[in-house]
Amino acid sequence: NTSPLLYFGQSGALNEHISDVFGIIVKQVVEKEDAASADWLVGEGCIAPGVKGVALRSMKAPGTAYDDPRFGKDPQPDHFKYYRATFEDNGGVHIYSGIPNKAFYLCSTAFGECTFLEFATATITAARSQFGAEAAKVVKNAWKAVGPEPYRAAYRRFCEERTFFKDINLSKDVRWPLATGSPVMSWEKVFLLAQMQLSGGEWPSTLHKARRKELMAEKKDIFKVLNRIVRCTIDIVGSKKDGEGTSCGLELLRCLEAGFWELQGVEIRQVVSIGPKMGAKLAEAGITTTKVLAKMESWNMQRVMGKNVPFATAMFHRMKVFPILAMDVTQAGRLPEDEGVAVIKASLRYENKQVPTWKGLDIRVVFWAERESDKTLVYFWRRKIRRLEGTNGVDVVFGAGLPAAEYVRCYFSCEEVVGTIVQQTIEDNYMYVCSLLNAAASTACLLRASSSNGAADKANTYQHI
Repeated sequence: NTSPLLYFGQSGALNEHISDVFGIIVKQVVEKEDAASADWLVGEGCIAPGVKGVALRSMKAPGTAYDDPRFGKDPQPDHFKYYRATFEDNGGVHIYSGIPNKAFYLCSTAFGECTFLEFATATITAARSQFGAEAAKVVKNAWKAVGPEPYRAAYRRFCEERTFFKDINLSKDVRWPLATGSPVMSWEKVFLLAQMQLSGGEWPSTLHKARRKELMAEKKDIFKVLNRIVRCTIDIVGSKKDGEGTSCGLELLRCLEAGFWELQGVEIRQVVSIGPKMGAKLAEAGITTTKVLAKMESWNMQRVMGKNVPFATAMFHRMKVFPILAMDVTQAGRLPEDEGVAVIKASLRYENKQVPTWKGLDIRVVFWAERESDKTLVYFWRRKIRRLEGTNGVDVVFGAGLPAAEYVRCYFSCEEVVGTIVQQTIEDNYMYVCSLLNAAASTACLLRASSSNGAADKANTYQHI
């Protein structure tokens, strides 16, 4: 059947939008996709080979379906503020359908996160529009009988929280913002919340003070769960010998425990009594890592921080137990029975004069090594830092399948403290050294043979005389 919508301007754009909606629904049913995992592309098969694009339209991100030097860029907007009256394309029926398309996408993905409050409000509204005020009253009383009535204040609280997370997503401190702009799924909120905390940036003020306090309390529980998830992920990627994944997982674990990104200029904020202003003052003095601060004398701390002697003295004693790790890695040779396996020795220790402690943690240290060419994990080791007690620390010896002239990158860090990682890269030069020794031995043999032949010739000459 033909739609009664006039095929011109906004009504024509709605006509196109409804066609796209039914088309995308059929596509997702046939391909067994859900709203969250679908690509939301319309007309993928219409893009000719060589054209820089993926489809005719994107309902998820209007304006991004194609960008080709010959055909131009996808003109669809994703917001009504970009609407302009035009006589082209029947008033822009194919262009401005992107606006309701984006609304349908947001609506479809938001249903998975519907709360009791939203659903109750929707059922009351539907009852009123379909069956009148008496039916709406019956539905409202039913919800009231099983729980609190959905007051407007509660709904305002929900809207404030959504605005709060939207502002976080727009913050310059968020390294990986959401493409959707406003989070609707729980994991998206956690994703933004974690990034904002680790960045050390200023939180948006759009959320009511009491609710923000509740959210900060919830943040502690969120980070505990994230900690467990990341630990499990590290074990999984480690069992697959994924060196790069293990390194990334351990870095994220350290950051989650410390509450700040590592090597991003904010890790020094993990130290008690150092907030944003003090961190900025230290950064102006060139002190951006905890390790540099830990090696400063108390008089220098007092000078840079501009604090009194008791504060500087307390900071000095606090930083004396910050773990300063060190390691020396050497190649001890190759296995006699298998020349393809290099024997590597790592001497692990801490440079503190006493066993390091930090914020009451029973600190664990981890050592891992990966092959440089393909990032294959070749060794992993974890111990408590007190096991390294002593001037010599601990020697770790392991074998690694290593071709000649290959590199091995070794890492040593605390598991829960940022700013402690040290690394060293060694090259497998054992075969090269062996070849030099063999060449030297061959040269020595030739010299001995030459000198022996010379002595024999001289004796024969004397005998002839």
